[in-house]
Order: sequence, then C-alpha cells, then structure tokens
Amino acid sequence: GNAMGMIAALTGSDFVEVPTTLMHYNDATTSAKKAFSLVVNGEILSKNILGTFYLPQLVFCISEVFLTLSSSSVHAAVGEAAKTMSMLGKANSAAGQQDFHNILGASEFASDFTRITHNTSGFEQLVLFLRKTLHLKEQAMQLGRRLREGSEGSSPSDRREKLEAERAAVLAQLRAAFHDQSSAAGRAEVMRFLTAINEEVIK
Repeated sequence: GNAMGMIAALTGSDFVEVPTTLMHYNDATTSAKKAFSLVVNGEILSKNILGTFYLPQLVFCISEVFLTLSSSSVHAAVGEAAKTMSMLGKANSAAGQQDFHNILGASEFASDFTRITHNTSGFEQLVLFLRKTLHLKEQAMQLGRRLREGSEGSSPSDRREKLEAERAAVLAQLRAAFHDQSSAAGRAEVMRFLTAINEEVIK
C-alpha cells in the first residue's frame, strides 16, 4: 500500500487498494499517508522519512484472504484497529477534540473500539482456525514459490499447469475447512468479529 500509493501520488495515477491482510485493511481504509522509513541493517533510523497523502479511489476488500493469515498478523491488526478506533472514538468528545483536533473529519468518523471486546469469541475462533489450517497455508506457499521459480526459469507449461492445479486444490481445501467443516456457530462468531472491525474502521 505504501509503495504503490507513493508511486501513484508521484505520477498522478488512479489508485485502487486490494488489502490482503487485516493490518493493510485497517491502513487502507483509515489512512491517506503513504510513506517510507529509512531502514539500515534491519534497524529503523527514521520513521516515515519520505511520504505523501494520497487517497485511493477504491479499497476492494476480499474477506476470504484473511483465512490465510498467521495468528500473529491477526493479533497485530486488532491492536492497530483498537488504537485507531480509540482515537476516532474520542474525537467527538471534549477531550478528543483537544487531543485529536488535527485529524481532519475525525468527529464524522467517530468509532467505538469497545465493540471488539463484545466479539472476542470470534477473534479467538479465527486464531484457532488459522492455527489449525497452518499446514494448508504452508503447502500453498510452497507451491506458490515453486510456480514463481518455474516462471523465472524454463519450466515446461505442463509442469506449471500441474503446480497451479495442486495449489488450487490446496486453497479449495482451505476454503472448505472454513465454510464446510467449521461449525455454523464458529463461522458466525468469526464473521461478527470481522464485521465489527469493518464497520467501525470503515464507517
């Protein structure tokens, strides 16, 4: 998001974001900042040293991609969303107007981050699902790496087709694990949790 947003801003191009993680989902829908940090040998020397503000024309979110996340990614995203919601949730109060007066339109986007706490069971169900299906995600990633290596070399087309079919089958197993094998109650809890984040972050 930051890299492509920065390039779009510099070239004046139309910008559409397709988040593939919950963290990116939160950033894409609540932040216009597109910036780079100065990193040397894995150490951040300067945060957001070069950047701009550039809004996407569209944020296209596909909830099913969240089924391939790691549990740590979900934890990080919930923390980020809670921070954002806490800031915006206070924006229409007297204290919030003083603390966050420089957030343009903050009061119009006032959110209630406590809604997350009412859907913790869905958060726990999602994390359990991600841990349970970790082996499927690893298989899909391994097949993806083999496809990439094949595209960079001179791999026969029939070999690529076989790898693509294997990867599609693994991803189908992953989707089935959620839609068909998970309990209806568990799926409903996960969807309520994701909906709480989506509605409070995006509204």
